[in-house]
Amino acid sequence: MKTVIINGANGYVASNFICNLLKQDYKVIALVRANKQDPEDRMNDALANINEGIEIDLSNLKVYNYALLEENFAMHENILSGIFSGNVDYFHFAASLKYDKNSVDEIFSTNIEGVKNSISVFLKFASKKSRFFYIGTAYSCGKHNDVFEERFYRNATISSFRNYYECSFP
Repeated sequence: MKTVIINGANGYVASNFICNLLKQDYKVIALVRANKQDPEDRMNDALANINEGIEIDLSNLKVYNYALLEENFAMHENILSGIFSGNVDYFHFAASLKYDKNSVDEIFSTNIEGVKNSISVFLKFASKKSRFFYIGTAYSCGKHNDVFEERFYRNATISSFRNYYECSFP
């Protein structure tokens, strides 16, 4: 059974991807950061939301708490060695989807330093036949019935990056 590791796993695009992998009987390792809610609960909630409450088989899903910007994701090396054992496919989905000027440091830290750290962890723990996939998700307005207006920054032309999220991808 193929193992797929996914960071930023509870996000919209990643959780839809995970749902499809689980339906195809892949073994999925989801890396989810804790906040006010337990990582496993966050992952389960994300899967329940996209499936509109229809249960899916979670027996091939293992959820780990991680910190994208910390060395070794703030996880013990033995755990990471186990997670990355064998030939795995590793998908980097994690991103900050904020736009505003007040969040510039967070946006760049997550979207640039997070990718660098993700690659570093992969190179340190994955086998030579494992594969790394970078998923650069585009922002969206979600379910919204009215017109969604993107605000362009006054100091940028239409041919330039229009917000801090856009210019934060490597």
